Amino acid sequence: MNEEDEVRMTDSLDVLNGLNEDVTHQDRDMKITWANRAACESVGLEPESIVGSYCYEIWHGRETICDDCPVKRSMKSGLPEHSVMHTPDGRTWSVGGYPLRDKESRIIGAIKIAHEISGFVGVETELRQSREIYRTVFESASDSFLILDEDLKIVDANPASCDLYGYGHDEILGQALNKIVHPEKRDLVQNLAGKPPESRTFLKECIHLDRNGYPIYIDVSATPFTVSDKHHLLFVVRDITGKK
Repeated sequence: MNEEDEVRMTDSLDVLNGLNEDVTHQDRDMKITWANRAACESVGLEPESIVGSYCYEIWHGRETICDDCPVKRSMKSGLPEHSVMHTPDGRTWSVGGYPLRDKESRIIGAIKIAHEISGFVGVETELRQSREIYRTVFESASDSFLILDEDLKIVDANPASCDLYGYGHDEILGQALNKIVHPEKRDLVQNLAGKPPESRTFLKECIHLDRNGYPIYIDVSATPFTVSDKHHLLFVVRDITGKK
């Protein structure tokens, strides 16, 4: 690791140490290799007492991995996973597992981010608030957000998308991705359709079409996610026509 990488790593760890959420890094064997300050404080231990242990030992007092562990699931699926979990001390946590990959895209571990939600009226309240926050961000974003199903049909679109493409919200729902992609770029859609749903990730320039068939030059990123075991794809689209 060169000096620049070391500085970047130090800055990243400083940021993670400043978070209120518990953050740990776990290797493929589920052993903790790093824990931020909040994680240590949540169990009253020093980092050296946590590193090398298993999170199910530290937080759950178990000898085996938790049944619904989102960290283990994330390393298996290659996607972010989430669970609501309870610890023996009566606390309730919203826990996310996020896979980490090396330069060859091999999964080498995962990040666990846990947020205590015991203070909420109930888990339902926390989930409802999360949905409300998501919807607010989705509706107010200046970039266009499109959500596609496994068949690459649009199942949701934010107001910015409707403005960009010239469709009403109800009109754009159900449209196939091919409908809004320029004929010169439809091979990208075919390539995307040929990939497993969980591997449909990219970031590139493309040309889309508005309702009247006029080209729109865009930057687009695609991120796969699952809801109730159904695969979806989030498109984040930015209009760069003015730069062409």
